[in-house]
Amino acid sequence: MSDSASSEEMAHLRALVPLHALPDDALGELLEKARFESIAKGRMLFEQGDTDHEHVYLLDGSIVLLSDRAVVDKVSAGSDTARFPLAHQLPRKQSARAKTDVRIARIDSRLLSDALARTQTVDYQVSDLGDASEDDWMSMLLQSRVLQQVPASNIQRVMMSVEQVEVASGDDLIRQGDPGDYYYMLTKGRAVVRRDAADG
Repeated sequence: MSDSASSEEMAHLRALVPLHALPDDALGELLEKARFESIAKGRMLFEQGDTDHEHVYLLDGSIVLLSDRAVVDKVSAGSDTARFPLAHQLPRKQSARAKTDVRIARIDSRLLSDALARTQTVDYQVSDLGDASEDDWMSMLLQSRVLQQVPASNIQRVMMSVEQVEVASGDDLIRQGDPGDYYYMLTKGRAVVRRDAADG
């Protein structure tokens, strides 16, 4: 059943990714439209193949993620993995079943994307650009097509592996022909892409 969130749950949601990137007013507006549900042990939160455009966050209890009915991961509220939406790829690559009685929040992913886009526009106008830009790139990465292909159990590992690199004007970030071992995301400044046609 859907009901309202407690003050503790609202505080918990403020620490989740990418909700933590939203200012209080934008987050409050978004959460007014969220659905909060208590789900009994053994019930399904969502099914593999669903295309419901919802970010589902685990607030209390434990769930198992299943692929083709086989358990592939377990997630408990308060864990690092639970900071991220469950199996957020669409269509969903996995099903989720309550291992215990659980409490979840369902947030419309399209409304969240709109809120993040508006926030990023405003953030560039404030003076504390250091924190704003860190939140921005984390939010952008979570919404990217690349991360949509990463299993929920591996998202935290990916985010912890991200390294910020400063590149001086005029320096090469990557060179044509070099091994493609990394995924790059430009978070500040501009870059020019040049290609040598003779190199194929």
